[in-house]
Amino acid sequence: MKIKEWLQVFRAQTAPLTVFTMFTAYMAGNWDIIFAIIIFFLAIAIHFASYGQNSLLDTVMGYDIDDPAKSHHPLVTGSIGHYIGHHVINAMVIMVVIISGIITLIITMTNGYQWSSYWSIFFLLLSIILGISYNTGMSKVSPLASTIFAFYIVSTVSWTWLLSHSTFGIIGLTLLAYYFILSYFLINWAGDIKDIGRPTPSNLLLRFKFVKHRVFGNNYEGEIPEINYDNLEYQNHFYLIYWLLKSIMLLLLFALVGIQVDLVIVIYLVGLFFISYVLFEKTITTTDRDKIVKYSLHL
Repeated sequence: MKIKEWLQVFRAQTAPLTVFTMFTAYMAGNWDIIFAIIIFFLAIAIHFASYGQNSLLDTVMGYDIDDPAKSHHPLVTGSIGHYIGHHVINAMVIMVVIISGIITLIITMTNGYQWSSYWSIFFLLLSIILGISYNTGMSKVSPLASTIFAFYIVSTVSWTWLLSHSTFGIIGLTLLAYYFILSYFLINWAGDIKDIGRPTPSNLLLRFKFVKHRVFGNNYEGEIPEINYDNLEYQNHFYLIYWLLKSIMLLLLFALVGIQVDLVIVIYLVGLFFISYVLFEKTITTTDRDKIVKYSLHL
């Protein structure tokens, strides 16, 4: 077993997204340098534990084994055994939950048990429940998978936000709306591609039979003679909302937050463009195209 293989299990390449969402929410308020450093590394640990659990359970339940895009993953190839995977990842999940709870209680006592402190504890517990629920199968069998994932992201951001704020305010609420729409869209679109050929799709629109299968804006039945990857009609509606919320957030940050968090604004700007690249540009992969074509030939 190599470190690289474990990083694949933990999906380390997308860890900056988790760190960005949690860390920026905390840094946008009255933050403490020691707690900021702790939350930064805690966010990395949370990402590794949660996505590691997702990789492990998706493999043992058979979903990743059936997915050609995951054929190279260590848990699928056997380079990391399921036995040691269970022990390592379950230990990480337990440790992350305990450490997150301790840090939350310490910050709560430091802040003097404000109203927001109790809500931060609530959102921490909610994020744990939603995250574990999503990983233990609801991402595959529930028509509400996208909603569960979106609320998991929102609850995680709410948790760190309230550790340094007394209330959400207009900035906090806009931030939560931004992440909810972003997360919901990601599952409902990318999840649609992953569901191709499955008898019980997890995508909400597919399960309710609103559409057959959507490929970059195209609803299709039967064989696809040619796939137009430039047709982004479906995404365009979301892009409009996405960029509108992004613009509102930037305006609010510049207008209302103040000079003391200029660093946060820089992090936010860089992070937004990073998220845009990872979530939208990287979703069109060779594997997705191969699966689409393969599915079309068997209709």
